Amino acid sequence: MNYLMNLTVNKSLVIVALILATFAPVQASEVKSSFDPETGRLEITNLELDGQIYYLELDLTDAATLSFAVNAASVVDLTPGEAQIGLTAEAIIGSWSIDGEANTSITFNSDGTYTQSQGAGIDLDECPDGGIETGSYSWTPNTGLIRFSVDMDNNGECGLSHSGRSLRFLIDGNTATIQEGNGSGATATRS
Repeated sequence: MNYLMNLTVNKSLVIVALILATFAPVQASEVKSSFDPETGRLEITNLELDGQIYYLELDLTDAATLSFAVNAASVVDLTPGEAQIGLTAEAIIGSWSIDGEANTSITFNSDGTYTQSQGAGIDLDECPDGGIETGSYSWTPNTGLIRFSVDMDNNGECGLSHSGRSLRFLIDGNTATIQEGNGSGATATRS
């Protein structure tokens, strides 16, 4: 069916809802996903089921029946640890230096804005000159999920604007793990 190949990111949530209906009676909540019509792959970067959070990929097996098969090798449990329990939205506020990347940091302000600075020479392919990015963010403390809207971006292909996935910012005191959808990522230290 051609309409399936023209799905946008928002419409992929309809497919996810159809898939989740087969998992009844489990409790499912917030789902962030994207569908790639070229590959027929549905990437679910934030699936919450019965208190657990997962990243997974599904492959379209039959467009006529909207059948998908879970790529078992892609399933990653992203459930935050106990350190996230009891955190409030204020826990993210401050400047965080990215470990191993000189002069690279993210500052989250109490008014919901952020500034990300990328040091020059850190990533010679994507952003050799470094730069600054600013915008607004919202952070869900219990899951670590962070969403952002970019206002200004002059740091090349680096920063939050080019992460391309949902991100988690998992805080444990003055240390944070920044996870991409599949669980990979970096660590940061509050300055």
